[in-house]
Formats: sequence, structure tokens, C-alpha cells
Amino acid sequence: MRTGKTISGAAALLLVLTLAPLRASEPVLTAPEACQELEAQARLMSQTLRCEATASGLVLRDVSASDLQTLREKLFPAQTYLGHAVVLDILQPSQAQARRQTAPLRVGLQDSPAMAQAAQANFDNSVSRSGLVDAVAGTWKDLKGVQRASLVLQGPPGSGGGEPQKPPRKGPPGSGGDQNPPRQGPPGSGTPPGQTPPGGSTPPSRPAPVWRSHFPPPAPNWWNTDFDHYDWWNSIPSGYDRPRTDRRDEDTFFYYSGWYRWRDVFVTNWGRTQDSAAISRTAANQDQVHTRSLTSQAYREAKECYYQAVYRYDWAQGGIYGSHWEERFDHYSARCLRLPREYGQPRVYTTHVSFDMNLVAGQDLPWESDVIRVTYDGQGAPGYDYSGAAYRYSARLDDRQAGSESVTLVAGAKVLRVPEADKVQAFLRVDAGKVELVINDDRSRYYEGETLRVNARVVRRVVIKVKGLLWGWNEKNVDTVIASSPLDIVVGATNPQSVTDLTGPASAPKPANAVRSSVFIESWEFTRVNSRISNASVIRRGKGNDVAY
Repeated sequence: MRTGKTISGAAALLLVLTLAPLRASEPVLTAPEACQELEAQARLMSQTLRCEATASGLVLRDVSASDLQTLREKLFPAQTYLGHAVVLDILQPSQAQARRQTAPLRVGLQDSPAMAQAAQANFDNSVSRSGLVDAVAGTWKDLKGVQRASLVLQGPPGSGGGEPQKPPRKGPPGSGGDQNPPRQGPPGSGTPPGQTPPGGSTPPSRPAPVWRSHFPPPAPNWWNTDFDHYDWWNSIPSGYDRPRTDRRDEDTFFYYSGWYRWRDVFVTNWGRTQDSAAISRTAANQDQVHTRSLTSQAYREAKECYYQAVYRYDWAQGGIYGSHWEERFDHYSARCLRLPREYGQPRVYTTHVSFDMNLVAGQDLPWESDVIRVTYDGQGAPGYDYSGAAYRYSARLDDRQAGSESVTLVAGAKVLRVPEADKVQAFLRVDAGKVELVINDDRSRYYEGETLRVNARVVRRVVIKVKGLLWGWNEKNVDTVIASSPLDIVVGATNPQSVTDLTGPASAPKPANAVRSSVFIESWEFTRVNSRISNASVIRRGKGNDVAY
């Protein structure tokens, strides 16, 4: 236990963070809660008082004039406590002497062993950049008049505050790895073991827990922070620094402190933007020089994070020390705000592109485009993307200087692509009493002399009437496949249409109980065989039309 007049930097930062809610626009605790806290602090100072919450503020009774100076100096130097006005009801000296109680006083400050780790804590493995908490000056001003040698920092179990006689923690803060017994008596009461009534009896009414938000929890770090529900804030919510409580059931309370800003701004490692530009070659512009200037810029992302301490209060019924609330630190929650992206100096690269089409094997097609995309990420020379090109290109470097280069793209073989699905049609028609399968090729002038292979499955359906098992007549479909063999059609420039007569199989005799009949294309597909323009992909078109026959 230290009683010196200075506070270490780590302990000072922890006090700043935990006392920050006192500067909120509204009281952190309600008047009844503030009364409970004030009575508990007076007992720790061996002073006697009784606090009542009224509309005018906190009315203090049973306090002697001789004790007033000490209490005012240490607890309410500005005649306010936790944002509430303090009203005094002074006892006479004889009354004060009769009601005075004494109790052992535990004083001093103890640095939390997790504070050094907190200074280096990194919420999500980002590179951190130090920044001071804006509330430092205001919070230390709130501490004016407090004698640091008598300031009690009991802290929640596991925080290490005010308990130097206990063994060191086992495992990271908040992991539950310490071997210390739980605090006895209501948290914040300061009553050591043995001064609570013996167990075995249930109190007439269960008291509310004593919230102790201004006592420091363990330092936040990766292991005691809950990242399962990690989320981003678009903006800081209203009342973010106000605490709240949540009663899960009769025996469990959760206390949530206000949100506190983490003292560092977190940044990622440097990255670079990528710029790109397209060059569209046509027969009209392929003899020109295409110039593109690309810019890349270094950047890094930054974020500002906030955290919230969550305490758990469990009701312990009976036992050797009597019924009481047991408090423990549960975990931290974290939320972050994205800050504007930081940019470094830009880099500009200019490329001059020419085309050499002398070795072209193939032709330009009106429905295709020949696009080359140039990309630059600030590292070395730009790259060339040929995924949208109509020919296979190779790049020839003609000249390179600082920040610029001249390149000639030499075209080679044609890039064979998937044929156009909607330019081939297959359908049935009835012409002069004949059922015909018609294949039409809208690109016949470009595929002249090549083979178009069509595989159509044509079905004849006869609907018959049958007697039902129980009553009435039902209809039943009888299907027969009348065509399924592939058709190889040699494409002609002047004859884009092919007709196949299916009248014979479509005119087969019908049963006597037939009601009607039809012919339909159940499914069909096509491919272009050994094409100079398209690859051999099979284009599946699905079901076709039907005709009554």
C-alpha cells in the first residue's frame, strides 16, 4: 500500500477514464443511489451520517459539526456530490458523541498490474497512434480538494485495486483466472468479513446493489473485451456516457458504465489506390497512339474506438457471511467510428500505346469489342489486362523513362468466345398440312461454310379419355418422342434457314379414345463446330413451342 503524494501515469489515466462520467450533463447516479454511495464513503472514513434523497438534494442527517469539515473537504467540497446538491442537518455535540462509530481505515493507492499492458492494448491488431484523452484536465479538476493519501480504490474483484496482500492474477484481466475469494458484503460498503450478520435468514426485502461506477475496472485489453458483438457507430449516440442497469432475473443485475473513448486512434498499415483506364481499339483508330495518365495514392484507414465496462451482481443467499450481493467485472464492450481516410503523396504514370495489326488471323466482328485495360497501383510499371480483347496481344516495350513508357501491342490469333445465344432459333410450324422443324441462323453471313449442330427433342402428345376408378372420366397424356438426333446444318450466306419435315412420325394413327394431339419441342441446344469465330460451347435453350396436329 502506497501513501505517497504522487500518482503514477497509468493510475492517473485509469482514474481519468473511470471518473469521466462525473462531467456529464446529467447526474451519473440517481439521488437514492448517490445517497447510498455517500453513506458508504463516510463509513470508510469512520464518520457517521444518514443521507435522504429529497427534491432539494441530498439531505445529510446525524452529522456533527466537528465532522463536517472533514466530510466536506473529502466528499463534497463544492457542496455537491455526484451532481446532486448537498443539504446539511447538523447534530448537537452530545448527539454526535453517542452515535460515533469507529472502523478500520484502508487507505492508499495501488497501481493495477494491467495498466502497462493497457497502454499498449490494441483492439484488433491495428497499428496504434497515441493520442491524449480530451477529458484529462477536466477530470483532475473534479478531484480538487481530495486527499490522495486517503483515497480508497477498492475496485471490482480481479482488478487488483486496494488488495496488495492477495496473490497475483492467473491469466489475463477479466478471464476469471485469479484465485481470490469473492468480495464479502454489499459492494462499496467497505465492511470487512465478519461484520455482516450470520446467514440462514432471508432479509424482509432484498436491498438494491450499490453501483460503484467510479471505481476502476481492470484495464481493457484483447482478452477481456467482448468482440463477438463488435460493431461500428455511424456517429456517437446521444447519452453515450451515461450508465444503465439491466435486471436479468431476481438474482442477477448487470451494470453498464457509460462509453469511454480509448486514448489511441487506431490505423492500418499503408496501402495504395489503383487507377485504371480503358483503350478501345477499332479499325478507325488502330493507327493512332493512345495516351493514358494514371494516378495512384498511398492511404491508410483510421478509427476511434470506445469501450464500456460491464459488471455483474449476483445475490448470494445465506452463507457464513449472510445474504449479500456479490459484484464482479464481467467484460468490456467495444464500438468504433470510422475516421476519414488519410492520403499520402500521389504518383502519376503516363503510358503511350500503339497497335500492330499486321499479323491478325481473323476479322473484326460488329457485335464484339476490342478493349485493353491499363492498371497502375503505384508500384513499378502499369499492367495490361486483355480479358476484354478480341485478339491475343503481346506487349513490346519501345521506351521507358521516369513516370512514362511507350508500348506497342502486337495482335495475334482471334480470341474465340461463346456464340451469341439469341442469334439461333428453333421452332415448329404447320405449313400446308405438314409439321416442320425450322432452324434459323441470324449470323449466317459471318459463319458461311461452317457447321451449326442443333439437337432438338420433339415430342408428340396424344390426350386420351379413360374411365375413373370410382367415378367419371379422366384425361391422360400419351407422349412419343418423334425426333432427337442431332442435325448438322452447313451454314449458307444466302440460306440462313433449315427446314426438317416431321409429318410422318407426327401423323401416326391415334387411339380410338383420343381427344386431341399436339407436337412440341421438349428441349433444344446448339453449338458451332470447328468455328473460326466462336468456341465449341454448347448453348442450351430449354423448351420450345408447340403446335396442334
